[in-house]
Amino acid sequence: MQRQQVTGLIVNEKLNIKREYLQKVRAMLNNWEKGGLNYAERIFRSHQPTGKKEYPFKNVLLGHISFIKQIKGIDNNISLKLVEKYTLLNNLIDYSFIKNKAVKEKLVSDNHKMEHILLINNQTENDKFISFCTSAFHQIENLLNYYYWSKFNFIHLLEHLLLDNPSFKKRYKDLNNAKNNFKKISELNINLLVYLYEKEFFFDKKIYYKQEITKLREIRNDDSHRCSVIDVNKDEINNEYAKLKAKEIDFKKRGKNLVYSNREKKFILKYETFLFLENKNYKEVRRILNDIALNIKNTLPNNV
Repeated sequence: MQRQQVTGLIVNEKLNIKREYLQKVRAMLNNWEKGGLNYAERIFRSHQPTGKKEYPFKNVLLGHISFIKQIKGIDNNISLKLVEKYTLLNNLIDYSFIKNKAVKEKLVSDNHKMEHILLINNQTENDKFISFCTSAFHQIENLLNYYYWSKFNFIHLLEHLLLDNPSFKKRYKDLNNAKNNFKKISELNINLLVYLYEKEFFFDKKIYYKQEITKLREIRNDDSHRCSVIDVNKDEINNEYAKLKAKEIDFKKRGKNLVYSNREKKFILKYETFLFLENKNYKEVRRILNDIALNIKNTLPNNV
């Protein structure tokens, strides 16, 4: 049978994709994976004819993949693998602004591992989301350590904590005592850096904040210890929250505002973390992580 070819297609008894077309699409994905998006875009433009050099790389790649899906079918193994790889790469955080090579490599590696969690088939949906959140929080820890290491020398950081963190001031009293307890930034409890970050980017600017990092931290902690949020009784926590809301409504009816006790505040955080875990919103986790990366990128001097 004579082999008939059309652009990107082989036409015999049924339509198929030319091998060269598939190789081009795979090469675009591989360039993106190995060198990052900027590198892949440069390579792409270098092979484009005049007049097409400004075509958006990701749009062209996605168009090629959509074309392959249309010809081979959305359930075809090749189509599925191409979509899977594109989705993974498109969801990665841009850590190219990190100047420290070791920190950047660690963040990029952890980010890839986080996205690969979604491809694991032998985990429950709950365990998969917990692992995803835990990996996200590990990146947040590295980002905050890098940010405050870049922004302050360590003595200035301790002074900043004594000035801005009442709990730190209450416990360590003065700079000499703080210096005796901490020699480098990695020895500080991550909660101290989270507090500084939240204060700088939300509280001081009077921006509403939903304790997003804290929820991820709670899930990370529960992943390590299998405690309060993961193994919670759903009916019990929903009933307790309903009682607290009823109490709040009763106060409003009497013209009063309910001031939550510390125990009630901790419970509300636990309940909101429980809901966060129940919703399993992967896009929201990525958004939280990406926002932190962008805040740090836009705040640090270019030469750091």
